[in-house]
Amino acid sequence: MNLREWPGLLRAFQSFSTGGSGGVDLFYRPLQSVFYTFIFQFFGLETWAFHLPGLMLHLGNVSLVWLIGLRLGLKPKTAGILTAIWAVHPIHTEAVTYMSAIADTGYTFFLLCGSLLYLNWLQKSESRTSLILSALCFIPAVLFKEPSVVLPGLLLAMALGYSDQLKIPSTKKWLSLLPSAFLAMSYFVVRRFALPTDFYKTSNIYTENIEYRIYTALATLPKYIELLIAPHDLHMERSFPVYTSLLYADPFLGFLIFAIFLVGLFMAFKRSKSSAKWGILFTGLLWAAMAQSPHTGILLPVNSFFLEHWMYLPSIGLLWVLGAFLDSCSEPTASKLKYPLHFRRCRLRALVTVYDGWN
Repeated sequence: MNLREWPGLLRAFQSFSTGGSGGVDLFYRPLQSVFYTFIFQFFGLETWAFHLPGLMLHLGNVSLVWLIGLRLGLKPKTAGILTAIWAVHPIHTEAVTYMSAIADTGYTFFLLCGSLLYLNWLQKSESRTSLILSALCFIPAVLFKEPSVVLPGLLLAMALGYSDQLKIPSTKKWLSLLPSAFLAMSYFVVRRFALPTDFYKTSNIYTENIEYRIYTALATLPKYIELLIAPHDLHMERSFPVYTSLLYADPFLGFLIFAIFLVGLFMAFKRSKSSAKWGILFTGLLWAAMAQSPHTGILLPVNSFFLEHWMYLPSIGLLWVLGAFLDSCSEPTASKLKYPLHFRRCRLRALVTVYDGWN
């Protein structure tokens, strides 16, 4: 009903996602309804018109991922290749092509805009405009999808992994996170007292036991990595079990992956102060963790345990981690930089020796 008349634009901000059809759900995402209202009013029920916003937002996200990768310090070739892989990765098909939901591409677009503006502030910290605009990106992002509350965490990843190269004082660095943190906390208060926050109403062993939620969240880690490396059986209707013990194979493997992640995060943080590549590695790891945190269901039980479109934002951080490794491997070692002429002379002398012996 909201899409069929212009007053629906206002009603979109006064109801949940399915409010136009008389439904009551727990998703407050009015900007998605606003997009579809304009599409219906100008194009009617043309299928291509409803697919177009998701595709355009995805193309915008691809551009932003590439720009942020360059700003973080990736080589242009590395940033270009990895961004192209992210753009066409099959695991993102659901997030981009799902006609009736542009929440993932929409909130990711504004979170990336906020991150790019924050990087601009880190490079030109005397200007407050970029910092303010970065925090304000939270508003349209959260009106697209609730997990946008992770924006302060994404900015924290960049502040800790990137700012050391710019010698920004710690106090100034922490104060720069306050605007986005304030908006995120304000949203929590509004959702707590004005809109429901319980995304999983059913009372069961999953909702009543945080230990089981931790085991289940750990079990998703190897499955997500599997889909990222070798995507297969991609579909929306998934069933994922609740794990009640760490001794099952998937939770135990997830625990090992998480332990390796923590070690890598600590090592990257310690070395990021002296190496830009380690700074990129730290930023990517913490970005992925922050972006995935709302979907784990640990603190707030969610209505699904494992969905492939949840990797749309976290996979960007993993992309930068891979880029840091590739750039480090492509750089010449210190010994090669110090003795390149000596190596060439040795090879020439060996060839001369072989030639003389043959004759």
